[in-house]
Amino acid sequence: MASERILIIDDNPAIHGDFRKVLAVEPTDDSALNEVAATLFGQSGRPSDARRHRFQVDSAYQGQEGLQMIRNAATEGRAYAMVFVDVRMPPGWDGVETTTRAWQEFPDLNVIICTAYSDYCWEAIVERLRRTDRLFILKKPFDPIEVRQLVEVLAERNRTEQEIRRHRLRLEELVEERTAELIAASKELRRSNARLQQEIAERRQAEETLRTTTREIIDTQDIAVLTLAKTAECRDEETGEHLLRIRNYSRILANQLRRQGPYREQIDETFLSDLYRSSLLHDIGKVGIPDAVLLKPGRLTPDEWEMMKQHAIIGGSILDEAVSRSGGGDFLSMAASIARHHHERFDGTGYPAGLAGTDIPLAARIVAVADVLDALTSVRPYKRAYSFSKAREIIEEGSGGHFDPAIVDALRQCWDELTAVRKQCRDSAACSVGTS
Repeated sequence: MASERILIIDDNPAIHGDFRKVLAVEPTDDSALNEVAATLFGQSGRPSDARRHRFQVDSAYQGQEGLQMIRNAATEGRAYAMVFVDVRMPPGWDGVETTTRAWQEFPDLNVIICTAYSDYCWEAIVERLRRTDRLFILKKPFDPIEVRQLVEVLAERNRTEQEIRRHRLRLEELVEERTAELIAASKELRRSNARLQQEIAERRQAEETLRTTTREIIDTQDIAVLTLAKTAECRDEETGEHLLRIRNYSRILANQLRRQGPYREQIDETFLSDLYRSSLLHDIGKVGIPDAVLLKPGRLTPDEWEMMKQHAIIGGSILDEAVSRSGGGDFLSMAASIARHHHERFDGTGYPAGLAGTDIPLAARIVAVADVLDALTSVRPYKRAYSFSKAREIIEEGSGGHFDPAIVDALRQCWDELTAVRKQCRDSAACSVGTS
């Protein structure tokens, strides 16, 4: 597997060594990471031989040096996947100043600020920077396993974003190709129309029919061009908090199903991990929906609703492409399944495939409940937010129709956990923390 570059900016040389012990190798099992932890914390243990290089870890000892390395890496076409920055690095820039300057040039750079100082809490750092999903806080002393997990998640997110960008570029290329074809066809049609008008000048009774036909051709042509232009500009308008709530709701429901109900055998740690990561991509297909439909503040017309429903098929196709290009994996495979089927209904009246009962993938059934719970309790341009109790009542009424009864029962059992997630997200940035 190709290495991915990580930059450590810290004035303490020992910290660089610690990061390399955790990130410059990929243990084949948890015991190897535990041995790394033993080495770092002075516990008993011996180094493991079952390792292979995974991440390239580079070092800078001051913010100015680190920024120049970030520039050089970008120029070489081997940009850093993420940067760990110490909050205090006398006598030069501190971690916040270093991050501010880096983001001025590289706004999409993932930054993990490392701090052991209480006065540099989340609120203080965000006050100097901004709230963004590119910023993370890591408290010292580090837990090696948590550091490794954070890096793996961010690296996976980078890979997914790159796949989506590549797919988006390909869509834009197709739009340009089709637009050029339509323009050429348009010119030919106009030339043909001119000839036809000249030929039928002597046949006045056919003039109106030909004019109407010509107008229909031009109108169809204009609609096709407009649709393709909107495809090039489409984007997903869901908020970050919405996605984080869906992720946490889904994991809470899955954890409850693991404790009780008919699906305990299907839900293990791998399932929970894949669901937690893949549920974020449930509406990725909305990048293929025109802004005029996706962002419409009022009720959709029947034609617009049919267009909106296509996001399930588009999302599944995008992620299927990512699976095929990346060699496949449970995470992306589950994401494709969720994106395609989270609007199916338990009674078979959903879309796009009209699946029913347990023919609907379990992960999609779980995300369906989480998605509706958040949609009901959130303000939208076309509706007010329902109370949590009203949302629960609506979901319970949908048991056996819209939703899997076993998942609705799990929702009842873990209701306090679900409401706590909503309160955390309303009161603070705490919704970025996973809920077990």
